[in-house]
Amino acid sequence: MRFLIGILLFIVTIGCITSSPIEKEEPTIRIGYLGGVAQPEVYAMYNGFYEEEGLNISWISFRGGSSVIEAVIAGELDGGVIGSTPAIIRAVSKDVPIKVVAVGEVGTKEKPGDYLVVLKSSGIEDMADLKGKTIAVHRLGTLLDLTLRVGLEQNGIDPNTEVTITQVKIPNMPQALLNGEVDAAFVFPMAMPQLEDKVNVVFTPADVFPEGVPFGMVFFTEDFIQNHPDKVKSFIKAYLRGLQWAIDNPDKVPEIAAMDTGLPIEVTKKIPWPEFNPSGRVSDESFKKIIDAIKKYDPESLGRNVTVNEFIDYRFL
Repeated sequence: MRFLIGILLFIVTIGCITSSPIEKEEPTIRIGYLGGVAQPEVYAMYNGFYEEEGLNISWISFRGGSSVIEAVIAGELDGGVIGSTPAIIRAVSKDVPIKVVAVGEVGTKEKPGDYLVVLKSSGIEDMADLKGKTIAVHRLGTLLDLTLRVGLEQNGIDPNTEVTITQVKIPNMPQALLNGEVDAAFVFPMAMPQLEDKVNVVFTPADVFPEGVPFGMVFFTEDFIQNHPDKVKSFIKAYLRGLQWAIDNPDKVPEIAAMDTGLPIEVTKKIPWPEFNPSGRVSDESFKKIIDAIKKYDPESLGRNVTVNEFIDYRFL
């Protein structure tokens, strides 16, 4: 267990991968991503699809989606690939000029990706049993936190007064649950192999988003889209090629996941990833639900009202 926790600590450290230049005069695209967590972009990265599309990319690793957004605002990046829809919505509400151009990963009923789990020995059987309990999320205000609050309300529980929602760092989440420090925890796919024999799943984001939970979003600044539409199109093409490769080669996905995360291949073979989404699209209804959740549970984080059309641009798909 200590080994796995150590590995998880390793995967969230900041790193940087820069592809080899194709031509000296070719402008480098600066992309922020969540390194070491085997997000969809890495399948194209490890297969060389970006280079095949004529792109010279500087990959810059970050710990979380909000940090990628901050780097874009600072002018350090041209775009990014993140899983934090609320971070994008909040940025656009404050007039940060960015657009989501593809959504490469979604949480579905069959493959939700993230799981709210409880110990089998806890006596908790469903969401209604969480009243009065302590629930851990990796960060307040995230998609999982907002989804949890919606799910609690749907089950007759006031998330503000009838439960305690607390922050626990990703590497510490399994141990916090196993030690009884929290009664339930929202865990990422990579933690499930460690916990699967000890926990029951009582809720997933797909319980709130039957249309699919948007993960793995590719976005660029509006300036970059306007000045380099050909590169945006080429990036999306390579990205979606990587997703299709993952779908067509499920036996090889654990190998790349092991290389990217540093986890043993025996572990990555058991990781229950979300659904790969080669169409690059997700229902507007899912985004609207996230906007509504932010308005209800974290309104002070918004600069102004936002519509889906303001931050989605599917014309390059």
